[in-house]
Amino acid sequence: MKVKVVGSIKGTDEQAEHKIARRVKWLIAFFLICLWGMMALRGVVLYHAHRDSSAQLLRQMSAAIEDQTRNQFRLVEMFLMAADKGLVQATELNELFSNSFFQKFRKETGLFIDIYAVDLEGRLYNITSAEQEALTFVHDREYFDRFPTTNIRIFPPVKSRVSDNWIIPIILPLSSPHNKIRMLLIALKVDALADLYEQQRPKPNGSVALFRDDGILLMQTPGGHTKAFGKNYSKNIEKLFQDQKDATVFLSNSIFDNTAQLTSYKPLKAFPLSIMVSVAHRDIMEKFWKDLGVLIAWTVIATATILLTGKQHIRLLAEQTILNSEIFRIATIDALTGVLNRRRFIEIMEHEFSRSRRYGNPLSLLMFDLDYFKQVNDTYGHQMGDKILVAFANTVAENLRTVDFFARFGGEEFVVLLPQTPIGAAKLLAERICKKIGQMQISVEQGKISFSTSIGVAAIQPTDMKPEEMIHRADKSLYEAKSNGRNQVGPLD
Repeated sequence: MKVKVVGSIKGTDEQAEHKIARRVKWLIAFFLICLWGMMALRGVVLYHAHRDSSAQLLRQMSAAIEDQTRNQFRLVEMFLMAADKGLVQATELNELFSNSFFQKFRKETGLFIDIYAVDLEGRLYNITSAEQEALTFVHDREYFDRFPTTNIRIFPPVKSRVSDNWIIPIILPLSSPHNKIRMLLIALKVDALADLYEQQRPKPNGSVALFRDDGILLMQTPGGHTKAFGKNYSKNIEKLFQDQKDATVFLSNSIFDNTAQLTSYKPLKAFPLSIMVSVAHRDIMEKFWKDLGVLIAWTVIATATILLTGKQHIRLLAEQTILNSEIFRIATIDALTGVLNRRRFIEIMEHEFSRSRRYGNPLSLLMFDLDYFKQVNDTYGHQMGDKILVAFANTVAENLRTVDFFARFGGEEFVVLLPQTPIGAAKLLAERICKKIGQMQISVEQGKISFSTSIGVAAIQPTDMKPEEMIHRADKSLYEAKSNGRNQVGPLD
């Protein structure tokens, strides 16, 4: 069945519902974009928070390690200075080995150090032991050939010939060499110092390194390779500070293995030493990814909830659209023929009438009445009458434009509103339709029946104030067509 189903001039309810559905989708999309944008922003803030927290913790660790290291070297310095004055009182060499001052000092340092005396020939004596025999010769050591004249000096790590362990030699030449003793040697145990730093370093992949002020590496933990001991890293350290200016904590690549890390590098006051404490960047990122994972999980849950809620809402809107469309169809469409009903046609005509008057556009009206339709119903029954009405509506609809409005006005009466159509063109259309209707035949048990229609024509006039005036003239034209024998178009008004 092909019929002219025309929507509301103000827009159908179905169009409005689709528009709302689109708005809901755009609103959901906008909200999700904002949600994930906020998540991304929160992720950036979270990263900086983790980095700042790690930097603050690194500063605290660095300060603690710095104080601990300073105290260790200050204790060594105090001992050496006191020993320099105390040794001159020893009249014999064996008095050095029975000096309780040395033994007491070594115990107070937690056995981190060994105390030796070196004579003019380079013999090494352990002055905290009762043994008076030389342990080994150190005349070829750097600290023996290049020892300071008066001040304490820290030398690069060496492997001890006594214990076979790595030590950091700290040398003090005696101000007044006595009993052939040339210098005092403090052997700071690298392993013991590394154990101390191991307790303080950032876990799990942080590191602590001790440098001399000229960039010589004295020790590193963890994983400090002995091949790196004594290596000069001054250029590497200088490169670290090229873009850092006055920053005390900064993100850089490790000078040892080039991995990313957060680094604190601080010189020790009063000592020619520097402490480098580092937090592995992967440790910061591991904590960050855990927290970000939780944030993403909550965002995904929120997204899923929004999408499910939005889908449910859109489904309800779709159901409402279908329901409203059906209500609209029932309220505006003739149930039998599928064309507009009288109430809807009147609404449309009022609108088109007002627009025609406002802009001076032509507007015509056709009014149809099926000839002898009551006799058809009485002879063949209402079912056949309905079949004829549907066939009539289809034939008329096939000859109309998409801008025309076709409606069942009541019973066997139909009307067509023709916007932008002068009365002459309207009459030509009416005559063509009248001819086609007259040629139609409907099959019945008794054979075939024909039927015809009478058509009234009217057009808007400048004096018209209401649509009813057009309808009245079209009805008058229809009446004259029926009076003149039916199956024709009535005279023009």
